[in-house]
Amino acid sequence: MRAHAIILSDDQYEIEQIVEIFGVKRDTVRDWIRRFEQGGVDALRDEDRPGGPRKLNEEEE
Repeated sequence: MRAHAIILSDDQYEIEQIVEIFGVKRDTVRDWIRRFEQGGVDALRDEDRPGGPRKLNEEEE
């Protein structure tokens, strides 16, 4: 979804249009664009989150 938003932004879609397409907040879209500009595609990935161990391994997912 984040990468798609970047593509739409590059295709001259306004932030408000992207917000409506994905149903997220304006600040979220701005954050995605900023992260992409600073770190490329890798910056769009989810960061590790604290919490308990995973219940499913990669194969089970």
